[in-house]
Amino acid sequence: MGIWRSFSRAEKALILLFLMSLPFVHPQVRSDGAGYYAYARSLIVDHNLRFKGDWDTQGDTPYIVTGMENGHPILSYLTPKGYVPNLYSVGPAILWAPFVACTHFGIVVLNHLGANIPADGHSRPYLVTVALATALYGFVGLWLSFQMARKYFGDRWAFFATVGIWFASSLPVYMYEDPAWSHARFTFGIG
Repeated sequence: MGIWRSFSRAEKALILLFLMSLPFVHPQVRSDGAGYYAYARSLIVDHNLRFKGDWDTQGDTPYIVTGMENGHPILSYLTPKGYVPNLYSVGPAILWAPFVACTHFGIVVLNHLGANIPADGHSRPYLVTVALATALYGFVGLWLSFQMARKYFGDRWAFFATVGIWFASSLPVYMYEDPAWSHARFTFGIG
């Protein structure tokens, strides 16, 4: 409790707002999020970067343009080496990797002890981990913004500005509804 006492009223209010917002987290990986998450899932679970298992159920397999024919692009769903391409940035996966690795390790251990949790990177524990990590990174970005603003404008105005950025922008969509997209991590500084 000593640490809690060291926080200002505004800091405590921000922490409480964050904790109260966590029930709104919607753990899912879809659309563009599959491309961002694929790096972490493929390396940690499959131990490669082939991305074969990352779009099988998504229905939006990425493609590359390999040429033109009669004015239309020729699309390929495989690279020249025969791999599924991934055209998304690796930044989100770098940030998720420690959380996903711990989750994967925990699932493997639990399965050795008799649990039956799919260790495929797509089961609910992985999705919850990615969603909570995204919310945490978004909040840490807001926290850093608050800390900077309070130096110039004081706690009260920094608090109102931080809450405004948080809830009067599209940030909640990417922190809670579509956590696998890269947007919320830009608040933290890496997307």
